[in-house]
Amino acid sequence: MNAKQLAGLARMQRPRLRVPFVTGYADAAGLSSDELEPGMALIAKPFKVGKLPRRIRALIGD
Repeated sequence: MNAKQLAGLARMQRPRLRVPFVTGYADAAGLSSDELEPGMALIAKPFKVGKLPRRIRALIGD
């Protein structure tokens, strides 16, 4: 099971669950921002230190 599949199962239990995916291998993991459901976000590494909290705040604030 990959992270996207696990998130899908978790959201079956908690449909409003917000899920950030943080990876340096988005292509290899089969993740793309276009394919993610609402409430999910892709944060690709490397990123600047301040970017992670901003992206998580934006995801939670949706």
